[in-house]
Amino acid sequence: MLFDGFAHLFRPAGLVKQSTAGLVLGNAVNIVLDYVFILPLGWGAAGAAAATSLGFLCSSAYYLFCMLARQRRGTPCSFFPSAAYGRNARTEGSVVSIGVPGALITELMRVANIV
Repeated sequence: MLFDGFAHLFRPAGLVKQSTAGLVLGNAVNIVLDYVFILPLGWGAAGAAAATSLGFLCSSAYYLFCMLARQRRGTPCSFFPSAAYGRNARTEGSVVSIGVPGALITELMRVANIV
């Protein structure tokens, strides 16, 4: 959940490169560790699960690093958005207009996976 949340948070903030880099990093780690855990170590499905978890963990760590680096520079992607933007109807409206489509995409992908 943390991995998905960060990926969706970075895109609307204009950090498309960082969002994509985090996704690629997690998937690359997953692919490499899938091979290592399943074939040479013979862990089977447990190895695939461990590789996926470690891939998500690496991506989440990358996103946290990016957020901390940006927070020090005072750019929009922060742990405390209220400090950067304040609270007003315009800001809240833009958050909802960006967040609803992202949430719908995520939920529809989950339904597709279940089906």
